Amino acid sequence: MAHFKILKEARTSNPGGWVLCFQFGIYEYEPDDANTTPAESGYRFIWRRPNGQLQGARGQARLEPVWITMLLGKAAEEGWYPVPPPVNLPHGALYHIRNQAYFVPGQPEDLLERLQQALISDPRLQHYGRVATGFHGTPAAREYAWVQSVAPIPENLLKEMATASGVKVWRVEHVLT
Repeated sequence: MAHFKILKEARTSNPGGWVLCFQFGIYEYEPDDANTTPAESGYRFIWRRPNGQLQGARGQARLEPVWITMLLGKAAEEGWYPVPPPVNLPHGALYHIRNQAYFVPGQPEDLLERLQQALISDPRLQHYGRVATGFHGTPAAREYAWVQSVAPIPENLLKEMATASGVKVWRVEHVLT
């Protein structure tokens, strides 16, 4: 069983009625054998009753697509979605996305290095919670460049950065790590 500590919340508007909430917070689990309390950050949807109390329910809830869109939009306007706000958790408590840009084989190393520098320094990637960058493969046979981040980086942005560096990318994929 986990306890959820609410850090951020966006709500639908329905004065005096049931309200759907989109929340970001910390899932705190029961102490483990070492008597430490594991914790992870994450998002959830939950209903509030007309009296304002949370409706604790197990299982699925039916959500209208317009509600989801509206709540995600509110959270984005407030700056805590799609990149979550910083939280103080032990290293490794958050999952990351590995954004992989596969490029056409045999491209010159200097172009690949230019792409690497763009992935490190481009300020647009700060919005996705960039953690690390690198290449997969040996210098003679590089397969793809990767960027580790908290949120997926749009395929068109990665391709645009590659094109600006002179690198031809043929595919982008996102892998949860």
